[in-house]
Amino acid sequence: MRIAPLIALLLAVACAPVPTLLPASDPDSYSPWPSTTADEAATDAACAARGGLHLARSGKAQTLTCIVSYRDAGKACTDGSQCLGKRCTGEFENKPDANPATGACAATNNPFGCQTIIRDGKAATICVD
Repeated sequence: MRIAPLIALLLAVACAPVPTLLPASDPDSYSPWPSTTADEAATDAACAARGGLHLARSGKAQTLTCIVSYRDAGKACTDGSQCLGKRCTGEFENKPDANPATGACAATNNPFGCQTIIRDGKAATICVD
C-alpha cells in the first residue's frame, strides 16, 4: 500500500504545465509578451519603451527579463568598460594563455549560461544560472 502515494505523485507531476519557450525575435521589431497580469503588461510596455527585443523567462528562477540588444555587439574589446553593455566576452578554449585577452562586446544583456568574461585583458570563464 506504499505504492499508492508514489503513483499519485507521479500522476500529479505528469499533469503539471510545461513551460513554453518564446519564439526567436527579429532584432528590428519588438515581440510582445503574452501578458496574463497587469504587472506583466506594464513590464512589457516598459521593455518596448527602452528598446528591448522581447521579454524572456531567464535563469533558474525564471525571472521575467527585458532582453536588450547593443549596437556595438561584436566590437573588439579587452574590457567591459569599452562596451555599451559593460560586458566583453570571448572564446578561449584553445587560447588560455592569450595576453592580453581580446574578445567582443556582448550582443544582449542576458548574462545567463557559461561565458568567458574579459576584464583588463584577462579572461575568466563563469557560469550564471
